[in-house]
Amino acid sequence: MHSGFAKLNQSRPPAGAASQVTVTEALFDRLVTDLIFEVDENRALRNLRRWRRLIRTFPEIVKPLGLKPPGRRGRPRGSRTLDPMQSLVAILAIDALKRKKADVLRLLGRATGPPDYLWLDRRLGYGRDGLRELDPQQVAELFDTVRRMPKHKAALRSLLTD
Repeated sequence: MHSGFAKLNQSRPPAGAASQVTVTEALFDRLVTDLIFEVDENRALRNLRRWRRLIRTFPEIVKPLGLKPPGRRGRPRGSRTLDPMQSLVAILAIDALKRKKADVLRLLGRATGPPDYLWLDRRLGYGRDGLRELDPQQVAELFDTVRRMPKHKAALRSLLTD
């Protein structure tokens, strides 16, 4: 199988030609031909995979086109999908009300096994990091908002009445 660069070199005009094409124009023309004007859908998908592989291997080829090189696959480092309100309820229960982690886990509908404690520790760390970034007025407003939310009202009520 020929690489994308070998095919580009084959299609380039001779060095002394009057209408010499730059590498950037050749890349763009080849990309358009391979992806947009390809009639066969399977072949277009193969071409797309080949271009992605080529760009991942040689990210410098997209810079002349004004594009950013592709980032690494998967979720970005430090990215989380955690409910901030759930973290705040847990922090309020453990830090402010001095409840046990097992009680908070049961309140949040979790078991009390080792994976669940790790789950709670991740949420506590996430919530504490978020609270450190806020000033005291913002923290007070945030806890007031949590107190008024229907989703967490029952959880807070049971924490305060136990």
